[in-house]
Amino acid sequence: AIVPHLPGISHRGHKAEYLIAWAKYLVKREGDIGDCVQALTQVRGIGRKTAALILYRIKGIDEGMPLDTHALRVLDRLGWFPPTRNPAAREKQLLREVPAGHRHRLFLSLTHHGRQVCPARNPKCSECRLRDECDAARRYSSAGETRPDLK
Repeated sequence: AIVPHLPGISHRGHKAEYLIAWAKYLVKREGDIGDCVQALTQVRGIGRKTAALILYRIKGIDEGMPLDTHALRVLDRLGWFPPTRNPAAREKQLLREVPAGHRHRLFLSLTHHGRQVCPARNPKCSECRLRDECDAARRYSSAGETRPDLK
């Protein structure tokens, strides 16, 4: 029983099942994780983001573009791409624009920026190095508001 060893983790039962599926996958493949996102997403509980992170961390393969809620929020606010709340659509857009070798670092930078400077509530536009390139910051400054009304 794995569940008792996962204290404080939401949906422990499901995540325990995912860990077991991952372990079975590794045993079946004698520890070889493979070399593409598509193969890893066949394992129950592993989506494109997790698969891209696993490939990069274990094999240094920068195939996918992992996106979390923070990275998606920053990209939406910047306005560099047509708006979407669909991570798969955003990933496709980024895969066309960001060459392999730069994707993982971009993901980490966007996530860090979203957590530290551009959180969902009370973004720190005045401290942001990207504010001159950011649609949301421009809307905020042109409205003359004291607090940005950002998504």
